[in-house]
Amino acid sequence: MKKYLLIIILTVLFINASFSQNTGFPSEKMTIRLISGKEIKDARLWQLYADRLEYEQAGSLHDAMVASIEQIEADEAVYQIDSNMKLQKLPEDLIITNEQDTIRCLIKEIRNDPPRIFYHDRKNKVSKHVSLSIVKKYSQHAMEYTASPQPGSVENAADTCDYNKLGRDDAKKYYDGTGAFIGGLFGVFFLGPIIAAIPPQNVSDRNPHADLYYNNNVYRSGYRKAAHTKKAGNALGGMGTALLFLLVVAF
Repeated sequence: MKKYLLIIILTVLFINASFSQNTGFPSEKMTIRLISGKEIKDARLWQLYADRLEYEQAGSLHDAMVASIEQIEADEAVYQIDSNMKLQKLPEDLIITNEQDTIRCLIKEIRNDPPRIFYHDRKNKVSKHVSLSIVKKYSQHAMEYTASPQPGSVENAADTCDYNKLGRDDAKKYYDGTGAFIGGLFGVFFLGPIIAAIPPQNVSDRNPHADLYYNNNVYRSGYRKAAHTKKAGNALGGMGTALLFLLVVAF
């Protein structure tokens, strides 16, 4: 009887060891990023074998080949599987702006045309980018670099001229006030004045300095002032067009 009881206990321990999470793994849910660009979200790491990572997702166990994994991200840390098949925590990436603001993130890519840093904001779980013109330095995988935009680039213009003037010039060039004109045209004396009085709250994606709008108060002030002037002019232009049309119809 004791012999059979011992066999049962050993069998239960073996099964439990086979189907339980590796105690060396974090227990929180993570995102597994594959080299292909695919993301496996809400995954809990389970077991690491010679060629594959086993993870639990929605109550089921799945496998991902180690060779296909770029990195594994948690809310407060990033991990990679090293050559010894160990889960290693990576140093946090940092971006330091010219105004001494610190962005704690995961740097994904650095482009030169136009010069920008693309990164993943782990806290808010969104992907963003920032212009190198407002970056003083950054560190990636514990290596520190000094930001140096290409001479003559669009972003580099922000380093050689007044931010307020740059914002005003960009608003004149990139702000689209078509919506304000249409609102003034159809709203006439009811909606037109309201539309003209409200400053623009966003920036066009076509603007190569869009990052400055969110990261530089001087640039944002200049941009909004010029964009508001352009928006008000378009709204009043729409009202004038509508009034002219009414006069023509009336007489």
